[in-house]
Amino acid sequence: MKGSDNRLNDQLRYSFNSIISLFGKDLEKNIVTLITQSNGETPENVLQAVEAANIKCARDKENEPIHFMFNNRQSTQKTKKNTVALKSAWDITIEQIGRFTDFLKSNSPQKLEKTVEESKTHTRLTACIQNQEERIRFIDLKQTEIQQAMDGLKKHEQEMKKNKEFTVEVDEVYKDKDPIGGGQWGLFYVGAVCCTTCDENCHYPGCTVAWRPADCEVMKDDRCTVCPGKCHSSDHVKEEWKYVSKKKRVKMTLSDMKEKYELNEAGSESKFSCLETFQQKLEELQKEKDQLLQKSFEHVVELDQIALNIDSLSTPVRFDYLIEKMKKKDTEKFKKLEEIKSRLHEQTKVASRYGLVNS
Repeated sequence: MKGSDNRLNDQLRYSFNSIISLFGKDLEKNIVTLITQSNGETPENVLQAVEAANIKCARDKENEPIHFMFNNRQSTQKTKKNTVALKSAWDITIEQIGRFTDFLKSNSPQKLEKTVEESKTHTRLTACIQNQEERIRFIDLKQTEIQQAMDGLKKHEQEMKKNKEFTVEVDEVYKDKDPIGGGQWGLFYVGAVCCTTCDENCHYPGCTVAWRPADCEVMKDDRCTVCPGKCHSSDHVKEEWKYVSKKKRVKMTLSDMKEKYELNEAGSESKFSCLETFQQKLEELQKEKDQLLQKSFEHVVELDQIALNIDSLSTPVRFDYLIEKMKKKDTEKFKKLEEIKSRLHEQTKVASRYGLVNS
């Protein structure tokens, strides 16, 4: 920054945050402010700008951001009038370079292996959040389907008692494959890594580097960290399609429902037995959904803990759906998610001005 700066411009701040998002919080102690065009005095305005921008960096004993000042004026022609000023600028720069060199010697560099692993962790958690949202949405549709079937049974109570045939209309939920905009782009291959055993999208969007599932970042020890079954990489494909949840209107008889939903029949109490089974299935789905919501919340918080910024330049983390669900369930967790989202929203808003956000 320049010694005269009193704020970080939006583009600089976003670029800084996007790069730092690839590293963990341990990097803070390695981040310092370099100030050019300095007159040697404490740059109060610059330090205030760093604080206002919430830049996480190394601090001294007074808890001020560690900074180094320079004033390189070698291109300025030396005259009798400016000799003293130029000597002062030179002395400041030499002294500060010495301090900066001592700082570099005393601080351990960030290990590349650690940085790579943190980047993979970021990708895996992001993919998990995306997948869990899709699974929650599927459960919502499934619960609606079962509720429609229950309502149909109640409506045709008399027909059931008389063993008469009747039909009920429900919105049946199923998984289908939809094409995505992908393909080879130079050294990159844009596609979706999907588990054909679980019928789940394990890495989409964001999978642009790996040419085969085994090389995808969501794989660890050759097993998927995202899909419910944690399946082997060989159970996955990378293609230019993804799984989507769809529904279709179907008519079902009582026999159809018994077969599809595995309903139990108990003589004259057939209706009540079927309804109890339906209710049990709804409760099981709700329990599964609650578990997915909790896992998603934990993943978002973990991302916030391991990274300086949860946002990534290539794959923004979106969790509005999680916030919407948590608002009805847990006030404290909802507030926590809103806090993280607010921080992200400001960063994404800045990025959009420069066309740096992928949709």
